[in-house]
Amino acid sequence: MYCPDCGSPVDENGMCTSCGLDVNAKNASGAARAPQTVAPAKKSDSGLRTVGFVFMIISMVYVVISAFSDPSTVTISINHYLVTYGAPTVASVIGGLIPLAWMIPMTVHANKIRTYQAPNTVAFGVCTLIFVNLIGGILLLCANKDR
Repeated sequence: MYCPDCGSPVDENGMCTSCGLDVNAKNASGAARAPQTVAPAKKSDSGLRTVGFVFMIISMVYVVISAFSDPSTVTISINHYLVTYGAPTVASVIGGLIPLAWMIPMTVHANKIRTYQAPNTVAFGVCTLIFVNLIGGILLLCANKDR
């Protein structure tokens, strides 16, 4: 656990090791202060996390667009494509959308990492690199690790 004020570790008694705040003490409203579960990262780190998240979003949009398009008809107009080739086949749509089964949950988790609600780990960075987006994974690996 980490101090909600300064981000330093909290000992087993609920006392901050840096600023001395009693995390278990009641605040003005009578509720106990909730300690942070993830250590706050440096400000320079948030840019890497945000850009990595944006690249993951771009990858998901690309997967959806490529599932409904035929690469051989890129220069042909939409009306000509529908008349000549018909709608995209069911197999190409389903096959193109299957990667979203892991890309969507991983992107949601990357957003939690971006907002410091979940820890940034090497394992998640490597999985992002392999399964979602090369650049996004590299950026998450370069960002400060929370564990």
